[in-house]
Amino acid sequence: MGLSVYDDYFATDVAKGTTKCRTCKQEVSRKNGGTTSLIKHMKRHHEGLYEQLQERKTEPNNKKRKLDPQTPSISSAFGAWQPGGTRYESASRALALMLAVDSQPFAMVDRPGFQNFCKVLAPSFKIRSRTSMMRMDIPTLYADYKKRVQGRVEKASYISFTTDSWSSEDNRHSLLSLTGHWVHGGRQEFRVLGVIPIRGRHNSENLSSLLLSCLADFIGKDDKNKCHLVVRDAASTMKKTTRMCGLASIDCFAHKLQLAVYGGLGSVIDDEDQFTTLIENTKKFVRKLRKSPVDRDHFKDLQSLEKLSPRWLVKGIEVRWSSLHDMLERFVENRSVVKAFLIDRSDYPKFNSGDFSMMMKILHALKPIKEATTMLQGRSVTISAVIPTIFVLRRALNDAASELCYPGSKATPILL
Repeated sequence: MGLSVYDDYFATDVAKGTTKCRTCKQEVSRKNGGTTSLIKHMKRHHEGLYEQLQERKTEPNNKKRKLDPQTPSISSAFGAWQPGGTRYESASRALALMLAVDSQPFAMVDRPGFQNFCKVLAPSFKIRSRTSMMRMDIPTLYADYKKRVQGRVEKASYISFTTDSWSSEDNRHSLLSLTGHWVHGGRQEFRVLGVIPIRGRHNSENLSSLLLSCLADFIGKDDKNKCHLVVRDAASTMKKTTRMCGLASIDCFAHKLQLAVYGGLGSVIDDEDQFTTLIENTKKFVRKLRKSPVDRDHFKDLQSLEKLSPRWLVKGIEVRWSSLHDMLERFVENRSVVKAFLIDRSDYPKFNSGDFSMMMKILHALKPIKEATTMLQGRSVTISAVIPTIFVLRRALNDAASELCYPGSKATPILL
């Protein structure tokens, strides 16, 4: 033990080599700098101070003994990472959560790079197999979160739903989604209640059965009384599906805007065939360019020469909102590059100045719809936005419609 405790009772003169008691001023001999003589002096002449000194000397040991039970032993520290240990269970749950949230395949746990990362991070942690993750951890995690969502849904007085279906490009996989939206404590909340594989025919009977099963799973027998409204696309199959479920429903306004883009532009332009040809040629150019590595590299080189940002061309997709706007916008941005690329290429569609002029006019007309669609895709948007959006779009599109005519046209187009 150091002399810091004794310094409160004795004063040491290092130069003279003497130690004096601070209480009685008596010099105390210290052989070899030890503390035995100091202790004897206090015990003989200052009994009260001696007891105080002993208490102060034992305080650190008492504190150490109090902390010892909270300090894990080496064996328990390593055991926490073994199956059944506290760290092992929490780490396994976190791994399952990562696979689910990041949409990672179960095979990730078998990959050498990931296993090496875990070995460096926690050498004692034994990663569970992909089979255990698939059959135990993920189902347990799902059941836990499902219970939480059920508790939140149960507190809601009324719930609105959005539903839609998707198919993979090869049409081998189809999914039906159901998302619940409600208000709790003055705040909007939403949860994805189901992403359900569609097996068999995509008819109303099959889809309604899947929706009702998902609703019953989360809401129970009170599903129809709690349902305020279902937002779905305007397809006849989905309309019939919600009717068979006995649920009030409405068309998706953003989907209607998407249909209005193609239908409206085709009807207001005096030469609809010419408009269709322009759009199809643009798609064909982008599609052909994307398929050829040699042409892609040549196109990128031309972008560098023109000092344009290497933003790649995108192809419009009819089922994707605003994709026509994005395709034309990117195409017009690369106008000079497209012209240079087509100088000695007869296998690609040609574009003249009138075509690019029409693209710019279409972009001007589509801008309000693009902005409206982006706004409507927000999580906090409600049905109250529909009517104001229609009035704003009418005004903006009628101003732009007069430009959507090829030279010499006598048409008087009105978009909305």
